[in-house]
Amino acid sequence: MPHLAIPARIARRDITRHKVRSLVAVLFFALPIALVTLVGLAYTSAEEEYESPIMLSQNGSGTDLERIRRAIPEEDLIVRISSRVELHAGDTAALLNVTYSNTGDDSLRLSPALANALGVEKGDTVTAQAPWEERPREYTVDFGPDTTLRLSIPLDEIVSENFPEHVSWSSPNPDLEVTTPDVQVGSFSPPSESFRPISEGLRHWEPAEFAFMVTMGTLVLIVLSSMISPIFAVAARRQYQSMRLLSVNGAEPAQLRWALYLEALLVSAMGIALGLVLGAGGFALFLLLPGWVYSGLVVPYELIACTCVFAVLCALTASVLPAIRASRPHRGPHDRLRWRWPMSIGPALLPLSLALTLSRSSWAELGYGLFGIGAVTGTPALLWLLSRWAGRGPVVPRLALRDLFRQVHRTAPAIAAIVGLTFVLGFLSIGRLDPAFYEREQPPVIGINPIVELRDSGPVESEIREVAEAIGGVNPVYVYHSTEKDATMVAPAQIPEYLRYVTTLSGAQIADAQRGVERGEVVDLPSGRLAAPEPGDHVYLEKALIFPEHEIGLWQEIKARHTTQDFITVWFTPDNYHTITEFYLIPLALLSLACAAVMVLLAVLSVGETRADLNIMWAVGAPPRMIARVAAMQSLLIAAIGVLAGFASALLLAVATGDGLLALKFVPWPLWLLLTAAVCLLGWISGGITAAASRKKLSRQRSPR
Repeated sequence: MPHLAIPARIARRDITRHKVRSLVAVLFFALPIALVTLVGLAYTSAEEEYESPIMLSQNGSGTDLERIRRAIPEEDLIVRISSRVELHAGDTAALLNVTYSNTGDDSLRLSPALANALGVEKGDTVTAQAPWEERPREYTVDFGPDTTLRLSIPLDEIVSENFPEHVSWSSPNPDLEVTTPDVQVGSFSPPSESFRPISEGLRHWEPAEFAFMVTMGTLVLIVLSSMISPIFAVAARRQYQSMRLLSVNGAEPAQLRWALYLEALLVSAMGIALGLVLGAGGFALFLLLPGWVYSGLVVPYELIACTCVFAVLCALTASVLPAIRASRPHRGPHDRLRWRWPMSIGPALLPLSLALTLSRSSWAELGYGLFGIGAVTGTPALLWLLSRWAGRGPVVPRLALRDLFRQVHRTAPAIAAIVGLTFVLGFLSIGRLDPAFYEREQPPVIGINPIVELRDSGPVESEIREVAEAIGGVNPVYVYHSTEKDATMVAPAQIPEYLRYVTTLSGAQIADAQRGVERGEVVDLPSGRLAAPEPGDHVYLEKALIFPEHEIGLWQEIKARHTTQDFITVWFTPDNYHTITEFYLIPLALLSLACAAVMVLLAVLSVGETRADLNIMWAVGAPPRMIARVAAMQSLLIAAIGVLAGFASALLLAVATGDGLLALKFVPWPLWLLLTAAVCLLGWISGGITAAASRKKLSRQRSPR
């Protein structure tokens, strides 16, 4: 091992002289460390506010309150009773789902649309009567964004036998635990007890599970190392000239290698320290959020330690190849990209991992991680293949491609990082689309529930018809409820369609039920009583169901979601909108941000390299804006190659391990093409904007004074 004094001075000087690039590298380590620290502390040391539920035995004597007070005489109590209440305002009425509680304040707030339907204004009086109350109570109307009715009931009036609905008791004390033959009070386990250290969890893993996690961890390590490797590649090129001067005095090439290792360790150490501080500060702010309580500081030492070790490994892994390359004799900047045997590792892993994934052994899951590793490490081979056709085209693309292939030690890691990110997020998105989910026996359905059940259901039915028109004019199945007969009411012609969806009755049983309803009977079914709709003040519209002949498209669903919905809520099965949002838009938005960060970093590092290569062109009159064009084109090419290669790998694995080409049937191709174009556009913009700062400087340098 060489003496480390000179490498340490070189590393410290490089960090202090290039503060912006060093700060970017530190942030690449600090932000993930801060996120892990924040989540770990929040999970172990804080919890959402909760209550201690109170359970009563079936054989106790006395009222609920008397039985509870014998067990916990001094504790505060909370009681809740859910009920359906008729709200009367003159000749109009509405059926509400409300909760009676001893913490209620007898306040009524109506949305402006509901107040208009009931014909009331702010300050007017309405009446409501629960099933167990002898007479109705009056409430003063207030306006709010939602309809809420918070009704109060004294504790001493609670006798379970008098209430048709379930009575729920609890204590606001989250740590209360009492056990008697008649009363049990149980609290949730504190987070500090439910948290299990990593070492304890590893004992329960099977060898195949452990190997799978190691494989996925290796993939993450390679991707993260690729994201920051260009920083050390450029640092190695900067320090090479310094080492040439020091070699005159006897310095060894290995000292440059150690300088990069020490720089990686220093950058990662500063990033870890900054990340821990940011994570602890974020946790302190997190406790100020409403709905969370502090349950005692429990530091997840193993989680934080593993994350810090992982960060150091990322730094060392990212600096290994640049350090080895820099310590070798310099061969000049114009060497053509040549094939070397390590380039074959990635392509060789692809078929081997695919064969392992398709096998039926317990180790088959290893193939997913190995396939991703093969796709990422195969980037140099992909660039070598593309370099065979890089000598054609206009000047700007040729210059961008030449710099991209020549500086493969800098551009290949950036492309590999984008390939890895795209592969992981793309495969996870495709894997969430289970074709069996769409080919179920039950048809697609759109459900519409009234927020408030109005006696005059005209406003609700108007909004339901608007939703039906948005998806193609399908006739809704209206489902009514009779408070007098305690029965569900459906038009006889729509009963087969309705019962096929809500029950498992045979065709003959459904036909018998339909004939009984047509005769005016109330038919008893396992799911409840069924009758034909009839006029009356006791009939309310409970919901509506729409059964389209075919699954509706995404744009139809978006159109239906943006209809007027003052009185209704709409749900869809299958829910394409949330599937697209959760498994495509959000992951691919994160992919775009991560790719943009990689491309901005690479553009910042590439400006100096590209500017040096264009000095000769400027000497013969090339405009200074040429650097912006070349940098923008290079970022565009890096984004396009990385995203396309990553998506292609994800699609290949999905087709091979899924139901063949059927796995591609439900992929939203227009969305993927749009987001691919967006990532490429981000690459173009990041390269152009980053290079624009140097254009003015170059113009001033070339202008006569």
